[in-house]
Formats: sequence, C-alpha cells, structure tokens
Amino acid sequence: MDIDPLNQGQWTDLPNGDRVWRCAVQSPGALGLLLFFDRFQLPQGGKLFAYTADKKKTWGAYTRESGTASGKFLIGVIPGERAMLEYVEPAAVKGQAAIHLNRIDGVYHPSGA
Repeated sequence: MDIDPLNQGQWTDLPNGDRVWRCAVQSPGALGLLLFFDRFQLPQGGKLFAYTADKKKTWGAYTRESGTASGKFLIGVIPGERAMLEYVEPAAVKGQAAIHLNRIDGVYHPSGA
C-alpha cells in the first residue's frame, strides 16, 4: 500500500479554514481490516478517525498523543471489507501531518466460507 493524504483520497475545505481528508480502503471479501501505518505523526489539533463503510462503528479520534516514537501505528480490526479514513486538519497546522498507510491485512474465515 502507498496511501497518504498527498496521493489518495479527497480533501474538503471547511468555511473556517480547516480541511478534512477522506479515503476509502478495502480488501475484497475480507471479514475485517487491520490498517498499518509506517508514518503516523499528527500535529496539535489534528484528529484521525477510521470507521466502517456504514459509519456504525468509529475508531478514534487519534491525536498527536496517540503516536509512537517509531512513527508506526496500527488500527484494527475494522469489520467488513471496506473502511474509511478521515483526518481533520486545523488551518493552523495545514500540511504538518505525516500519515502513510503502508499495509492493509484482511481478516478471512479459515475455511474460506
């Protein structure tokens, strides 16, 4: 995978100058998804969410304090074959986040059923 706000997804500008980035990820036929980030550093006020395609379950808000010294981060297991990522970026810290999804693992039934 090579997913980050610079190369995938869509940005929406808000009236107050903030922006929201949204990106769908999927693994066809999966019962759930694990999302692996090799870069995850959010600026103060930045918030990342992950949620199911139907928006019934949400993970986050992940913030600056959620990051690790290594910059690696994991979100999982998100039920279903499709998940949405959403990053809310305050205008004051525009372009300062380092978010890079480098791997998605699908959860499957062992029998393939």
